[in-house]
Amino acid sequence: VFRPDGAEIAFVSNRTEEPDGNDNSDIFIVATDAKAKKGNIRRLTTNKGPDHSPAWSRDGTRIAYIASIEPEILWYATDHLALIDADGTNARLVTEALDRYVGAPRFAVAGDKIIATIEDDGEQKLAEISLKDGAVTPLIDGANTVFSFDMNAAGRIAAPISRPDLPDEVFLYAEGTLKQLSRVND
Repeated sequence: VFRPDGAEIAFVSNRTEEPDGNDNSDIFIVATDAKAKKGNIRRLTTNKGPDHSPAWSRDGTRIAYIASIEPEILWYATDHLALIDADGTNARLVTEALDRYVGAPRFAVAGDKIIATIEDDGEQKLAEISLKDGAVTPLIDGANTVFSFDMNAAGRIAAPISRPDLPDEVFLYAEGTLKQLSRVND
């Protein structure tokens, strides 16, 4: 994932001695200029479980990502939202108290919240997560299922959404309103 100014790329890699024997991926940063040719790769995360899905803040100073902190319980481990400064300092779990899987993080326009998918009670919803206290506010929920989404600079969200009565269609979420844009399955 490119830093907003294009000067660096954050990527995920398992660089342990036995990468085929574990899921311990970490997030690394590499410069896109001449420094990259010299192998100037910085490791950001050191969690013993998998770290993945990096997303840069708009100013390029922080990275939100997904961290699993209990690799010993395999697929039962909860994926948490985590945050780290781009220089590798101030790593913290934002949703450690939340017993739900979080995925696909993106910084909200103001930078004080993260928009992400959250698995909850058999549903896959889109929510806003406060970086201050981890509070979760549903944006697209109920019977609507959201696995992926994209967000523009103004904070408008496009997502393929499905429901029990509707196969995937493209919807736009803006200013608290959900509007169906495609009608392929009509």
